Amino acid sequence: MCAKYAAAEPYVGVALGWQFDQKFSDLEGDESMNYPTAASGIYPNAMNPQIALYPDTKYTDMNLQYTLAYGVRGGYYFKSVPCFGAELEFSYSRPKILKQNVKLTHPGFNDSTKGLGLGQDSTTEDQDAAKNQLFLLSLNCLYRYQGFGKITPYISTGPGLFIFRITGTGHSGVTTDPPRIADPIGVDGPKIYQTTANFGMCSKAGVEYNITHNWGLGVEYHFNWSLVRISNFRSASDIDGDYWAQSVNLVLQRHF
Repeated sequence: MCAKYAAAEPYVGVALGWQFDQKFSDLEGDESMNYPTAASGIYPNAMNPQIALYPDTKYTDMNLQYTLAYGVRGGYYFKSVPCFGAELEFSYSRPKILKQNVKLTHPGFNDSTKGLGLGQDSTTEDQDAAKNQLFLLSLNCLYRYQGFGKITPYISTGPGLFIFRITGTGHSGVTTDPPRIADPIGVDGPKIYQTTANFGMCSKAGVEYNITHNWGLGVEYHFNWSLVRISNFRSASDIDGDYWAQSVNLVLQRHF
């Protein structure tokens, strides 16, 4: 239901959210399995850690820390179809990459000449944490239902630009399975400093309570997805995958 003969309705708003169930998934990249400090003869490329010995290595999901998100927005409901609108939204969060075990899988890990002759095509690494910032800009197409008086439910979807800034040490921690691939205290590689921009989709559903004619307070559920490409992450390079996240936001909006 759309209000009849309604005027065009611009609005602005601020949001505070809680992001959860965040992860990088379906990761695949080129794995060197070595670092500058790994100078023993079992690593053929020890003098040049950027040479990828194992292209198309698969990695298990990397979980990200639950975190707060802060956002601002501005939108416009159209006079001709007042239940439809467009919105530009920006948010910022810091979903840290957690310290966790990450499994690496590649058929070439069976090759004993690479120092991995243990009869298996995978290894598990105790990956150290890394800092991560997310800047998200989305363009949303909205639909609202105005048949419940002061309560207005709405949904939206639209494309988003996801900018990740990942920083951290080059220390990857120890290899836990099989344990003899790395030394007991882990090994170090180049420090991480990555900024990567990726496109994805943003969807949300919410409900707004009209406190006054001009002010509204609401709650929203967000589900976001993006491609992600990281050129270098410790011993890995040219990593492709997906980013997934959910969040719940409190929203304060001013309608004009």
